[in-house]
Amino acid sequence: MRAAVIQSDCFLGDITRNLSTHLRLAKEAVKGGATLAVFPELSLSGYLLEDRVKDIALTARAAAALFDDAGLPDTVVGVGFPEKTRGAIYNSYALIRCGAKKAELLGVQRKINLPTYGMFDEARHFRAGSSLCAYELPGGATAAILICEDMWHPALSVSLAQLPDGMPHLLIVPAASPSRGYRGKRPANLEGWEHNAEYLARVYGASTLNAQRVGVEDSLIFAGGSVATDHDGVMKRADLFKEEILFVDIDIEALSRTRAKAPVVSAHDRELLRSLFA
Repeated sequence: MRAAVIQSDCFLGDITRNLSTHLRLAKEAVKGGATLAVFPELSLSGYLLEDRVKDIALTARAAAALFDDAGLPDTVVGVGFPEKTRGAIYNSYALIRCGAKKAELLGVQRKINLPTYGMFDEARHFRAGSSLCAYELPGGATAAILICEDMWHPALSVSLAQLPDGMPHLLIVPAASPSRGYRGKRPANLEGWEHNAEYLARVYGASTLNAQRVGVEDSLIFAGGSVATDHDGVMKRADLFKEEILFVDIDIEALSRTRAKAPVVSAHDRELLRSLFA
């Protein structure tokens, strides 16, 4: 399969304009042969929503309905949005299958680890998610979503590796990571994202698709630097400070063979983990 990691900017709080950007870039990705197009964290809304989040949050079904009649048949898009539920608002990410007319919601992941250090104050505006699972994509691939900070928590990747079918083929990592620290012309924090992506690919046998945000919101600068790994763990990098589509070809059968030969969580590991948390 061919996936497209879309490095995009957005207009803070303007879902209509951001949807237009999504449709334009997703159509470019489809022209390039992609059947899966993944966008950054909170790509439909922008990041620094603060108290405005209550006014623009929408349900997962409403987010999927935005892609009705999108002109993207047989394409799955991953989009970030503030999700409104009956009792709370979440920093969420939806996988949406676009059809000839109606769009289908394949699944929604809610961000589990909400950063509250330094420049971040997400827990003030969002409730933390409490579940993690794999979703089935057309063509037999499975995917899990680690939203930004969640990629940095090893317990989550270990939990995914313990699923009955093992680690999903794809780890989708949408992020809005502001630039911090510079080494030459490159933000230093991007090194961590690259190291994590390569580690997850090589150790867990999963293709990692890290879609980073570009643009400026108030004092925050989003540099981009998205990365993607294929079935061999070979990494591709997007440029900095510009919109870009990063294509990666993934051999799902090769990923399955790799995991079958060397499962990260063995039978002995499972027994140990059960004893630790009994």
